[in-house]
Amino acid sequence: MMHQLNRLLCFIYSIYFNFKYLLLKDAIYLPIKINYKTKVYIDNSSRIIVSSTTKKMFMVEIGFKGTKFISKNSEQSLTLINNSKLILNANCVIGEGHNIYCNNGILTINNDVYINRNVLIQCENKIELGKDTLLGWNVSLRDTDGHNLNSSGQTRSENAPILIGKKVWLAANVVILKGSIITNGSIVATGSIVPGVIVKRENCLVAGIPAKVKKENITLEK
Repeated sequence: MMHQLNRLLCFIYSIYFNFKYLLLKDAIYLPIKINYKTKVYIDNSSRIIVSSTTKKMFMVEIGFKGTKFISKNSEQSLTLINNSKLILNANCVIGEGHNIYCNNGILTINNDVYINRNVLIQCENKIELGKDTLLGWNVSLRDTDGHNLNSSGQTRSENAPILIGKKVWLAANVVILKGSIITNGSIVATGSIVPGVIVKRENCLVAGIPAKVKKENITLEK
C-alpha cells in the first residue's frame, strides 16, 4: 500500500514539476520523473532544458534507483540559482540521495548517463558528463574552490570547468575537482581524488590521492 502511495505521489509531483520548470512545448511530454521527496529550489533566472530531439514520458529520472546495499542520504535536493542551467538528455538517471547545487553554472548530463546514490555536484562554472558515463555511489564533482583564497594580500575565488568524456566510469567515492578533464573510455578508481588532472589519452586508468594516470589502453566491460 505504501509503495503504491509513493508511486502516486511521485507521479503527481512529476506533473507539477514538468509544467512549472519546463517550457510548455517540452512539459506536455512529461519527460522528467522526479521523486516527490526531492527538495527543489529554482529561481526565476535559472532553467532546466531537455535537449533531446525525441522526447518521451519519464525519459529522465531524478531521485530514483541506486545500489541497494549503500545507504542513501536522508535528504536529496536540486538547487539552481543565478542564471544556472541544467541540461538533460534522454535516458539519464540521477539516483537517490543526490545533492545538486548550481550557482551561475551550466550542468550538462548527456544521453544514457547513470548516476548512483548520493552524488554531490557543485557547479559554479561548467560541468559536463558525456554519453554512456557511469558514476558510482558517493561521487563528488566540484568545479569551484567553494571559499575565497587570499594570496599575497589579494582575495580571489577560482573555478574551472570539469569535463567528463563518453563511456567514462567514475567508481565509488571518487572526488573530481575543478579543471579536471577525463577522456573517453577512461576509469577513475575507487576513492581517488582528481585535483584538476587533465587526461590527454583515451581509455586510461586514473587512480590515487592525488590521482594520476596508472595504465593506458584499458576498456570497461559491462
